[in-house]
Amino acid sequence: MQWIYEVKKSGEVPQKEVFSHFIDKETGGENIPIILGCTELPLIIEGLKMPETYIDTTTVLAKACVVYAKKKKGKTSQEGNIA
Repeated sequence: MQWIYEVKKSGEVPQKEVFSHFIDKETGGENIPIILGCTELPLIIEGLKMPETYIDTTTVLAKACVVYAKKKKGKTSQEGNIA
């Protein structure tokens, strides 16, 4: 976590090798999907052009909100709120 705080604090994108080392350290070298739970991490990944599989939680949430909103489409505020 400290590594993420340092990246956020400095505003600098780490080198690809540094980020890859961090991921290898955290996963034990296993090739498993990485969950990007911090809003800045997808931006870092995009900038580094990382080949690994990542799950961007912001994108997952946004897609779920669209699905939810489409299901609620046409209902009045008395019938249900999108919140």
